Amino acid sequence: VGAGLLIRSFVRLINVDPGFNPERVVAFNLSAPSTKYQYERHVRALAATIEERMRQMPGTREVGVTLGRPMENSGLIRTTFEVDGWTPSTPQKRHVSQVHMTSPGYFKAMGIPLIRGRYYTDAENRAEAPHVVVVTQEFVRLHFPNEDPIGKRVKYGIIHDTAATGGQAQVQGEIVGIVGDVKQRDLATPAYPATYVPFNSYAMGFFSVLIRTDADPSVVQANVKSIMREIDRDLPIFSLTTMEQAVSDSVAQPRFYMVLLGAFAAIALLLAALGIYGVISYAVSQRTRELGIRVALGATRRTIVRHVIGEGIWMAGIGLVLGVAASMALTRVIASMMFGIGKFDPITLVVAPLTLLVVAILGSYLPARRAANVDPVIAMRND
Repeated sequence: VGAGLLIRSFVRLINVDPGFNPERVVAFNLSAPSTKYQYERHVRALAATIEERMRQMPGTREVGVTLGRPMENSGLIRTTFEVDGWTPSTPQKRHVSQVHMTSPGYFKAMGIPLIRGRYYTDAENRAEAPHVVVVTQEFVRLHFPNEDPIGKRVKYGIIHDTAATGGQAQVQGEIVGIVGDVKQRDLATPAYPATYVPFNSYAMGFFSVLIRTDADPSVVQANVKSIMREIDRDLPIFSLTTMEQAVSDSVAQPRFYMVLLGAFAAIALLLAALGIYGVISYAVSQRTRELGIRVALGATRRTIVRHVIGEGIWMAGIGLVLGVAASMALTRVIASMMFGIGKFDPITLVVAPLTLLVVAILGSYLPARRAANVDPVIAMRND
């Protein structure tokens, strides 16, 4: 039952829509040292150079940069926000959202669907451009359930140091589009209400680069290393991977639990089959004289087979009743490892005992056949 629950849970987990298309997307992170990239304009220039060089790679379809890519726990900014025209929030009731700094190409590079409105453009991805915002469906559902968010102006609780001028600016912008929800941390964690703002409006030295390609991802990864050495030999990159691998890594723990418990369940199933076979075989050998008398008195082979298998089913039935009762306690222990199914999943609670019942029948069949072939004369001579 435990193995069945985890297998069904894992199947549901890997079928969860992450909100983006991870196929043939290569990703890597970098951190621009402040000693060399002291001001925002330096970081913007670096990001623009990287995007342009990556677009020149054979097979590249789109390139984007972001602060904190999906399936990674770093770079996530969560902050309060206000909306023009709303009553200001209070300490007891605050509006909260994730904020992602991304380039315009990020949405297409990741395959994030546009629901309504538009993405922001390259012209809007400039420090001096009017600030714009793209929000997710979960953001709209939670904060704009009865009104259209397009055109609303959002102001975040982030004071951004412009560094180059020595001034400060508040992160804000007009909502211009709505996109699909993205699983940011892992497949099991619900999508958090989030907003996207142009990367160059609030450039930061730590960011991720994502490349959607038609080429072999392994070749692209090799090319990325070469290009980054040409751009800046002293600029290290890390977490170079594919988004398919990143999604796979995000379910590594539940996959481990499933394989581990599944292996124990398979061993237990094998031991159950061998145990039933051994017990029934021993019982048949001990009752050779009795079975011979039954045959001599007119019992057919079918009757003998049915009789022996029935005893195996009877013993297995007692074990199943006790096992199902024990499994109820087990499901409470593994409840935290499950996703998308209840602790008392009816399919699992039916299939697991039926599987063991089939094993009991198969384990009883060979001894039953041997019993049916007993020669009554030889059997009655047996001491």
